[in-house]
Amino acid sequence: MLPVSLVSNDHALSQAYKLLQQTCPYYAKPNFFEKYVLNSVLSYLEEKEQDLILGMRYDEWIRIRKENAEKIKEHIVKNLAKLIYACNPQTAGDVEEDLRKLVSGSDVVEKSICYLYLFGIYNDCISRYILIRTDNGQVPDYSFYHNKYDQNYACNEAQKVFPDCIKVLQDALNNGFDVRTRFIEIAKDLYLVKQRFPDRSIFESYLLIDRVFAYAHPRELPIGRHPPGELCKELENMARQFFVAYHQYLGIPCDKVEEEFRDYWDIFCRFINSVGIELYYSFQKNGIRRALEKLRKTLSKKEPDYLVIQAPTGSGKTEIMLYTIILAALARKMIFHKHGLGESKANTPVALIIYPRRALANDQMSRLVKYLQVINQHLKNRQLPPITVTIKYTEIRPKEDIESRLPQAFEELKNATANEVEIVLPHGVKAYLVQEGNHAFVELRFITCPDGTSFPRLRVLDNNQIDEIVLCGNTKLDFITLTRKSTYGDVHITLFETLRGHLLSGFRTLFGVKRGNIFDHPIVIALDEIHTYTDIPGVRYAFMIRRVLNKIRWQRQRALKNTEAGFGALVMGMSATIPRPHEFLSALFIDKRINEKTVKDYLIEVEEDEKIPLGTEYFFIVVPTRRAPVDALSVSIQTLMTTFYNTPSLPKNAIYTKKALIFVDELNVLYRLKNELYDPPYFREGALKRLYNGKYVGLQDLRNPYFPNLFNTTVRELRDDAKVIDAISKGYISSVTMTNSWKYGELWWGYMLDSFINKSESTTIFNKVIEFSSRHRDNINEAYVVVSTSSLEVGVDYSDVVLIYQHGAPRTLSALIQRAGRAGRRVYENPLMRIIVGIQLSPDVPHQAHLFELFTTAQGKLRDLLSNDMIFLPTEKSEEVHKQLLVELLLEYYVLNRENRKKILSGKWDECELLRLNYDKVKSYVLYIFKDIYDQQKLENLYQQVMNELNERLQCQP
Repeated sequence: MLPVSLVSNDHALSQAYKLLQQTCPYYAKPNFFEKYVLNSVLSYLEEKEQDLILGMRYDEWIRIRKENAEKIKEHIVKNLAKLIYACNPQTAGDVEEDLRKLVSGSDVVEKSICYLYLFGIYNDCISRYILIRTDNGQVPDYSFYHNKYDQNYACNEAQKVFPDCIKVLQDALNNGFDVRTRFIEIAKDLYLVKQRFPDRSIFESYLLIDRVFAYAHPRELPIGRHPPGELCKELENMARQFFVAYHQYLGIPCDKVEEEFRDYWDIFCRFINSVGIELYYSFQKNGIRRALEKLRKTLSKKEPDYLVIQAPTGSGKTEIMLYTIILAALARKMIFHKHGLGESKANTPVALIIYPRRALANDQMSRLVKYLQVINQHLKNRQLPPITVTIKYTEIRPKEDIESRLPQAFEELKNATANEVEIVLPHGVKAYLVQEGNHAFVELRFITCPDGTSFPRLRVLDNNQIDEIVLCGNTKLDFITLTRKSTYGDVHITLFETLRGHLLSGFRTLFGVKRGNIFDHPIVIALDEIHTYTDIPGVRYAFMIRRVLNKIRWQRQRALKNTEAGFGALVMGMSATIPRPHEFLSALFIDKRINEKTVKDYLIEVEEDEKIPLGTEYFFIVVPTRRAPVDALSVSIQTLMTTFYNTPSLPKNAIYTKKALIFVDELNVLYRLKNELYDPPYFREGALKRLYNGKYVGLQDLRNPYFPNLFNTTVRELRDDAKVIDAISKGYISSVTMTNSWKYGELWWGYMLDSFINKSESTTIFNKVIEFSSRHRDNINEAYVVVSTSSLEVGVDYSDVVLIYQHGAPRTLSALIQRAGRAGRRVYENPLMRIIVGIQLSPDVPHQAHLFELFTTAQGKLRDLLSNDMIFLPTEKSEEVHKQLLVELLLEYYVLNRENRKKILSGKWDECELLRLNYDKVKSYVLYIFKDIYDQQKLENLYQQVMNELNERLQCQP
């Protein structure tokens, strides 16, 4: 609950809350409802401040009179009606009019403004978000200081003055009163920012920024409508059709299919009821239904199909993919068990999940393991075998790699001060030997356990051997393998480059296996973050997908002894950003069926009527000054300081924390920026520190009254009243506007409030900087400022990120939108959450001028710019790639013969043998890959070119 309840203290809101209870009971929780109302008030003020900022009127205030208050109430009404309709589209009556009648005569505006001024956006008195100014100067306030800085004392004082604040604003409403939020405060401070040092005068530094463009946009995200029982009911019919189609596709008798389906569906419904998700979004329900429908069609028609989920970051698209995979794996598990096919050493996956990067795969693994743990418990209750998962990429090492390093690790452990030592495995993969009492474990920290905090372990047995059963705490996860095996689980996770090796290694059960009279193969191929499949690497990925499908096709035809046999498989993709979907998907899947008219048949998107405003994203563009020689890195560092330190920290598990992610697309610039943030040679353990009077101080504290030893230099130079500054330093923020320090952007009151609880000896605790790039990866959980390349662009989720900063122009607009999505992952918990996306651009720099024009024309609405993104995926026009691919296909075809595979493994083969392959047989193998690019004659011409070039390079004898 909030420190002061707006519902219980306001009749109009109380009645509006009852209306919400009647129409949308799940979201009728006082805490959520009140924050949602507060967010409506705050977002209105930010919208007005956006106009002031764009007009360079950084010092102006929003004047609140009766007519403004009525407009704010209308904004509340619109947002509440949007919430009700998004939650329950069948709501009868004119909800807006009912709400309007309730709110029109209330003082909800005055109460909301006082609440944001006194308690802040996180109800903690630290995140106070608004300044108030009245004509007579009377603004109630309170102190944090009572013998010491005491947050509980401060919030008790805030509750006492809350009624007084409301009364003051009610009395002032006729003539009006002024307000400012942190949004325009940060913009003002950015515009006035200078480089500050303890041993230099304020006036020795020049202004770094010529112009600040700032936009405030609510994050429109879906809300849940469907409880698990409803989801189960609405998916049942389509699931039945898929189940029957899978039966028929496998050629297994269907005489008891309804009985089998009832068991199948009961297990899945029990799973979704126990997985911990209370409500599902409509687009999730529709997405799973569409996936089941496409699976049914692809199995019936024996022709591959495609489905792509495009939804904002954090909106639940992963569940569509994972639930589809679980439904497919469970169907096969049930069918095979009922018909005595059982488990097989030569198992083939029912689903392949292919990732472009290991970091993304590692992050997503944890959620899959969590879901499989739940459904496997239901399978175990029925004495059915579990759905298994295997992984194949660098982090997964053979058992022998680990065991060979244990003797040395145990020796190091004897002399270690902690109960663990690091083990470095081949290719730089890290594991940890952990001693707990009489037991030792190898801990693998590249993924987390289902609890989200601990890491999976392998028990060390006698003689330095390991037990390969994975442990999470005391729980055995016997369905997952974290050492390298030659067999495959029901779900197999890999990377594109690893998959390429599989394709060149001959007949592998990864692409299908014959079981008696049936041919079993993957029917779901899942791809994540498909917007990254661009340029020449993207072309290779596109053809890799086609090669996987071709391998399944060829193996099925050979197993069934039917060269005309088709095959069914659904390729699923996911991304938060897909520019010009019809062009991109047609190029990615190399399929002419996808065009502007048909693209909706291949897309799942969030519907507009299920979105509501949750939190707000600030988008800041800073334009470096042209009046003095300034370094781009200096501008970025000062922008980072100003935005990060003035953004409230997030309450999390009884502490306060926050993170900034800084993206730099060039490694050499990344190293320079990291070193500047470390501020060498002065301090290498934190950001922006200097040695001053025998202590390491934060440069940002030159603007922080809480640290008077440093801030006094500012007070003296700007001739502020020491008594006023002392009052401010105790929490009286109503006095900040009386100072010259505030006027010149040298008093950061928002940062000062944070310092009351988040302080080290002489500065803030938010100072540890780390690097996360392809060459060096520190522990992100321990850092506050993370300097990264594109390594953190997709998939990784940290709930305490409040700032995303892009140094220099991003590679693509999609990349920037993806990066922005790394912040604000807790808006569902608190609709008042604010996050910042910042970028430095200059309209005078040619390659930045175009972006500058786009951003300012679109008023900072990043997602509206996707159609302008320059995504390059030339799958049809990359002839040199086609030639290279054709050579790989020749080798791929060559090793299909077991004897040829043996030759390659023994090194006793002649590359010239590729030139002697039977063209007609090769043609039938490769034609599927190129069928939407070349006709037979053009393919034959390409083949002849490749043969001539190979012959010329190899100089083969006839």
